[in-house]
Amino acid sequence: MKTELWYKKLGYVENPFSIKPAFFNDEVVGYDAEVDSLIKKLAKGEVCFLEAEFGKGKSTIIKYVINEFVNHNKIIHISRNKSDRALDYENLLKEANTGFGKVFGLKAKKVILIVDEVGKINQKDCEQIEKFMKSKNIFSVLFADVSFAKTNLTDSLKKKIDKNLIKLKDLIPNDAVEIVKSRISIEGIISDDLIISIFEKSKRNTRSFLINLEKVFRYSFDNGNQKISSNDLTCL
Repeated sequence: MKTELWYKKLGYVENPFSIKPAFFNDEVVGYDAEVDSLIKKLAKGEVCFLEAEFGKGKSTIIKYVINEFVNHNKIIHISRNKSDRALDYENLLKEANTGFGKVFGLKAKKVILIVDEVGKINQKDCEQIEKFMKSKNIFSVLFADVSFAKTNLTDSLKKKIDKNLIKLKDLIPNDAVEIVKSRISIEGIISDDLIISIFEKSKRNTRSFLINLEKVFRYSFDNGNQKISSNDLTCL
């Protein structure tokens, strides 16, 4: 007989601690100021860089940005972490178009370009991006990676970024509590102190924190418990 998944025992269809941004598009706990700044800058046609260590919420923020602009601008979201060869941005702009514009092979206008994981970006990429910014096809650009200093962006693009470098700070324990309460609403199922303990065991990394929460909840409810206790943290 198949064992019922722990979260379904609590009435949830999906794992409430999923690390996939698609499940919690609007969750940017602890980064309100950074996200507001980013949205305002992109809306003005600026070039920005989002710097964040792996697991700190970069993908969630990118998903939020896409949702914020998708009804007003065309979005091109790419990664540049695999091939050394530059991408064909002219073709990307054509593919981003809709309707007759796409049928006739016209390049989209007012596009917001999001380039995640820019480790393999090169001079040709940068030249094409600037070319299509000048022609107004690309309206604004968001680069994202773990380090701005280590990117291969040209000096010209770095100058455009200038003060638009947004670094994600570490979350604090209160943010961890807010994340849990935004995802699971059953009163008294876990104390704030235990949430903070799991957060600290996760070295304050959001991705690791969510993974560990799922481990603790699964361990506890698979063992027939009704709420989380300190004993459940032994599974970590």
